[in-house]
Amino acid sequence: MPTSSTTFEQYHEAKQKVASFNDEILSLSSALEQAQQMLVLLLLTNPDPNRVQHVSQLITTNSQKIAALKNSISQQEKVMKKGFDKKDGVFVKSLDKAFFI
Repeated sequence: MPTSSTTFEQYHEAKQKVASFNDEILSLSSALEQAQQMLVLLLLTNPDPNRVQHVSQLITTNSQKIAALKNSISQQEKVMKKGFDKKDGVFVKSLDKAFFI
């Protein structure tokens, strides 16, 4: 029976997604940092326009992925927060039942 409240499964799934997204952000950030360093070296040495364009595109792509992941994290954190909502939260309802039954 679906309700407007967040179930524990939704909360747990959101929590796992946030952890996964954070891991992916760390990986992309590392790759982004390496690409930025590579771009600096390319520009300081013998800049091949095709290589510079490729590395610049990699930087742009990784930056966009990081922004999208941060947005996804924000959405999943909203799902997690609903579990503690004062009126409809699954954890609040469970405590009410435990104390008042």
